Amino acid sequence: MAIFYNIAGQSLNNYKSLASYQQQNKLEKIFSTTSEILLKKWNASPSFQQAMLPQEVLSSWLGYRLNPGGNIEQFLETYCRIPHDTPGLLIQGHVFPNPLVYARQKDMWGKIRPIDNITGFQHGDLNIGNILSRFDESDSGLSGYYLIDFALFKPGMPLFYDNCYLEMSYLIRETARTNFSKWIDLITRFSEQDILDPFQVPIEFAGVISVINSGRKYFNDWVQKNHSSLCDDLWGQYWLAAVAAGLNYCNKSIISDQERLAGLIFAAAHLKRFQNVFGIPLPVEVKHIDVSGTSEGIKQTVKTAKKTIVETPNNLPAQTTPFIGRQKESKEILELIRREDVRLITLTGPGGTGKTRLGLQVARQLVGDFEDGVFFIDLSTEKEPESLFAAITRTIGLRKTSDQSILDELRKHLRDKKMMLLMDNFEQLTSAAPGVGELLRDCPSLKFVVTSREALRVQGERIYPVPPLSLPDADTKSLSVEQIKENEAVQMFLERARMVRPGFDITKNNCNTIAEICSRLDGLPLAIELASARINLLMPCLNE
Repeated sequence: MAIFYNIAGQSLNNYKSLASYQQQNKLEKIFSTTSEILLKKWNASPSFQQAMLPQEVLSSWLGYRLNPGGNIEQFLETYCRIPHDTPGLLIQGHVFPNPLVYARQKDMWGKIRPIDNITGFQHGDLNIGNILSRFDESDSGLSGYYLIDFALFKPGMPLFYDNCYLEMSYLIRETARTNFSKWIDLITRFSEQDILDPFQVPIEFAGVISVINSGRKYFNDWVQKNHSSLCDDLWGQYWLAAVAAGLNYCNKSIISDQERLAGLIFAAAHLKRFQNVFGIPLPVEVKHIDVSGTSEGIKQTVKTAKKTIVETPNNLPAQTTPFIGRQKESKEILELIRREDVRLITLTGPGGTGKTRLGLQVARQLVGDFEDGVFFIDLSTEKEPESLFAAITRTIGLRKTSDQSILDELRKHLRDKKMMLLMDNFEQLTSAAPGVGELLRDCPSLKFVVTSREALRVQGERIYPVPPLSLPDADTKSLSVEQIKENEAVQMFLERARMVRPGFDITKNNCNTIAEICSRLDGLPLAIELASARINLLMPCLNE
């Protein structure tokens, strides 16, 4: 830098790095300008490599980082505590492909069609620290712009890596400014959309997304104007570039473990985007990565108790809190679903009654009963009825291979399968219920457990209303502390309160107050969890 300043005659003294800017409009201008320079100036005359396999494109970017025993492999095994060759990752209830495995192995891509790959000049380390700019007196336009630090530049490389590396550099800064779980939820949205709506994300990310959008919108306009016939291929290459950029960050042993995990998730989300668009089924074999750990490392707190949970195909998310109560309901649902004449059970009830958790508890106990798998399908983000069958197809790893409808493909594939599907939040897609009836009619060994605020109203449906947790008797003063503690609602309050305030217990002084809180909340699990999370605020009244 000192040499550069001297050569430039101190001309950079009034410049600031991108990392120094906070104003959204300036950041958007810098991102769009950077995209313009990368695509129109540096690479005004790019060349094409035709019929490239995705794995080969990733390998060209990542090189030695994919070597056996490398940093990424060690990170997965020592920090995430999963085998590095696990095909799929389960993170916050979402299934993702493991980007390390797909970047290494060609056979993971199945019969994916090759893509046309555009190549040119690559900076190699384009982050928020090596873009320098200066705005004019009105603060509305750039009056100067420089890129520095070309130590890793390479000619003839696949393009778009710099675009995505800059995105990764900018987004990773946000992990230190907000809740990491919320950050993951944001990145997960990139597996479904390329340009997110700032009004549809949490308010704290609206500005961040607008900045990312400024670069992506320029990229999309450039593709449409210059290479419209290759739109799918070039967006596919963009997603692969994001996979490579994320894995590169995961490879960096000098940054924090949380930042390395952020890189892994960024890579996995964009690989999932590629797979969804190009028709590659998601992996069935997955391992859970717990992201709720401390800075000392993420710990996989939930381990499977039965060997069958590993041997039988499933994607059931591991639960990070104990399952409390519901013995009667669990037993009744298990007995029903194991009957030959019961094919569909709908767990109904208003929001917050614990339908999802009860369904997952039952599903885990049924894994050994279905040799072709037990699968969880989250429909909370699906809005259109036709998306139901696409979601089922993705989850079970079925790849569409003919001109038949998705429903017909499913009917053919599942006809001889002994499988159970747990479909969550079905109330948004009730108009798709007749299709579920068709699958039940044509696939004799297929069973469904559905959670919904309303019934599906198809032939053969068994409706099971999920009640609230049991409550103490109204006259709690006649009960002992131990009798009150045996109640389901009180047990949940105690368990969740201890997560916030270790050592908290139900005593003679507070048992009646806690019982009354649970009663006023009607025994609804979600309401009890929210109340117990505020135990520190409730302590004065509990101590009276």
